[in-house]
Amino acid sequence: MMHPRAVATFILTWNASDSVYPPDEYREDVAVTQAGDTIEGRWSVGSRRGGMARGDRVFLLRQVRERGIVGSGRLTTGDVVEDAHWDESDRTAHYVDIVWDTIVDIADRVTIEELLEAVPGHNWNYVLGSGQKVSSPADEELEELWWHHVPDVAPKRSPSTLVQPVPLESLRKTRYARPPQPSEVREAWKREAELSERFAARLRADGHECERYKIRSPGEKSALYTDLFDRTDNVLYEVKGTVRREDIRMAVGQLLDYSRHIPSEPNLAVLLPTRPSSDLLDLLDRHDITCVHESAQGVFETAVL
Repeated sequence: MMHPRAVATFILTWNASDSVYPPDEYREDVAVTQAGDTIEGRWSVGSRRGGMARGDRVFLLRQVRERGIVGSGRLTTGDVVEDAHWDESDRTAHYVDIVWDTIVDIADRVTIEELLEAVPGHNWNYVLGSGQKVSSPADEELEELWWHHVPDVAPKRSPSTLVQPVPLESLRKTRYARPPQPSEVREAWKREAELSERFAARLRADGHECERYKIRSPGEKSALYTDLFDRTDNVLYEVKGTVRREDIRMAVGQLLDYSRHIPSEPNLAVLLPTRPSSDLLDLLDRHDITCVHESAQGVFETAVL
């Protein structure tokens, strides 16, 4: 069984040639994406022959002159296909299919100088071909830079929701970095964090890769953080420190909200300290949400009706 893997980020390159991206087509794509629409396209990936998947992020880097990022999109399938070469010679080239969400004017690009300063983890002066992968944390830094850049240069074009995988270890920090709350609320957060840590330790001991997601939507002042994402089995967990009805009802809403932004379309689950009532299990079941609970310290079971 092939398990879902992290959404990857790749750099596609444009040599600034008008034959590769005709000026009239380029101007039209700028106008279309700034109006909020997307464009289906195909682009060369150089010597890359695989390692890409549906939903992976791509950025278009203009090379040679006036260098910088001028576009972004996502792969529609991830399949690398061989077709006639873009220079119209007898050779062939390898391509991927893309949905471009944003193309900006060359004058509005993220310049190579900005990239070198804001995303130092990637060697921008050594991108020798299309299809280069951007490693973490440079991929997150690039996405953040672009997310803030787009509305500045294209006010009519709202940025898409920013979804970034982040280390699970940031869970405790973000839970406690909240305004002062009554002691019972702080204790509930503490129980949730400790329960999540025990469960993550169990999953990792079984060879699972665990993380969480940071989600920032246009118009929102702050980001949302999911609790726990089991990347190996593609399961998104919401953790609650009690089995009270109000907490489980909140968990249902949170899972439905978060999951619509995650490209892998995860299965949903709640993680609870004890088994809830049959009525609450029925509520979760009606929304296709699995219930996992701790039956003893560090021992977890799936509750069924």
